[in-house]
Amino acid sequence: MIYRSTKNALAMLLMKLRLQSACITTNNCLSFRHQQPLIVSDCIRDVLKALKDGLVPHHLGYHRFTRESLLSNHMSSYFTKVLDIPDDSIVTILDGTYLYVEVTIA
Repeated sequence: MIYRSTKNALAMLLMKLRLQSACITTNNCLSFRHQQPLIVSDCIRDVLKALKDGLVPHHLGYHRFTRESLLSNHMSSYFTKVLDIPDDSIVTILDGTYLYVEVTIA
């Protein structure tokens, strides 16, 4: 497609997220002509697919860690000694910071 580079596609996604606008509104803001009504939605779909395929598996989630990297880089020797944890064990501490509970109002 014309009018599309990596920077432009990412800018369209960020603009849409920031303004919380519909794709057609973003199309109009970016002065795309009526011949190309789906250019923003196509770009956003491609950016989200690229992020899902390239960014998420390598930089987010627990799949990016190996047991060896957790043991060598993320275990504190102080807490291992204080809590009397074996050297080959991994401790995970979870809190509710990112948990959201939806309450229904009847």
